[in-house]
Amino acid sequence: MELRDKTVLILGGAGLVGIAVARKALSGRPARIILGSLHREEADEACALLRAEPGSEGISVEPAWGDLFLPSEMRELQRRQILEDDGLRGRLIDDMYGELTDEVFERSTLGTVLVEMKPNAIVDCINTAGVLAVEEHLATLYLPQLIRHTQILLEGMKRAGTEVYVKVGTAGTGGMGLNIPFTHSEERPSRMLLAKSSLAGAQSLLLYLMARTPDAPAVKEVKPTAAISWKSIGRGMIKRGGRPIMRADATRPLPLAEAFEAGADDAYSVSKEPLEGVYLDAGENGVFTLGEFEALTALGLMEFVTPEEI
Repeated sequence: MELRDKTVLILGGAGLVGIAVARKALSGRPARIILGSLHREEADEACALLRAEPGSEGISVEPAWGDLFLPSEMRELQRRQILEDDGLRGRLIDDMYGELTDEVFERSTLGTVLVEMKPNAIVDCINTAGVLAVEEHLATLYLPQLIRHTQILLEGMKRAGTEVYVKVGTAGTGGMGLNIPFTHSEERPSRMLLAKSSLAGAQSLLLYLMARTPDAPAVKEVKPTAAISWKSIGRGMIKRGGRPIMRADATRPLPLAEAFEAGADDAYSVSKEPLEGVYLDAGENGVFTLGEFEALTALGLMEFVTPEEI
């Protein structure tokens, strides 16, 4: 597709794949590149990075933010907040399980973004399986959320006149099979891993059906069966969810047999200083020490590819 003077929407645009796709899109000289992210701060930071790239001159780089799987009024709330509020939870369930009416579509964050931005091309870099198939969401049954998301996505692209939709999917296993316990749980095979992989497989079939739907845009999926890394290697403050992790110091020797018992709290004290060090930022997969990353990607464990290779 010719991108010149078109509008490109990159969902998950602040992530390691999303920002790599955005850099590549600059060479097509689109009129606008919109970077979507869960949090406004992340979207703003990604836009600032892209505007500083060579070749970005004359291209409008704009942020969009919020949880695309939620109604617009809830787009900046955490799922736990919604589940604990009777009114919000009821409205979410109604929108998820009821018919896809115009009112439901117009209330959705995804529908609002598509109609307002009118993208000609969408590159979806959101790890949908990772977003939905996590433990705190199990009470909401994640497959109905995926189905409703797909319905709104198709309807929104039709209304927006989108020509191409490219999904960067996931297999959920980093190239491994059912023998991967350490990133999800100590259970083998991990039920959390199986939930993510099942959801990822379901989405691929839904996208296949979308591709065969009359009046739908051209639909393509890239599905790396390997971990995607890395976003950056650096030194400094270690953060999780945008917040610094405070350093914890040992106060006494602690036998391994006691380390996970309830009485181990006195074996450490939390400092007022943030944790700092050399780290590898693997995007949504978190921050690793270099030794941890070497272990995760050792022969026989996870395979990995770079965002640029995708």
